Amino acid sequence: MEMYVMSEAMKIAVAICNRKEVRRVTVCMDSKATFRRIELDEQQPGHVLVLRTMRWESELLRKDVQVDYHRVPVTLGDPP
Repeated sequence: MEMYVMSEAMKIAVAICNRKEVRRVTVCMDSKATFRRIELDEQQPGHVLVLRTMRWESELLRKDVQVDYHRVPVTLGDPP
């Protein structure tokens, strides 16, 4: 589910950047696993969503938009 959300967030960011001049996009998620999936790009279930996210990110980078990822823990005591 989180990988789908990440992919949709990047898709929305691209749509916004197509209409407005944007220099930076910040994506915040609470899932360590989602960030690891994007970094490692391994063949696992849901890999299509990883590729889709990477494609949207590449499109942003081609437009000279900086993409920042931040993990934001949602539960108290959850290490960053």
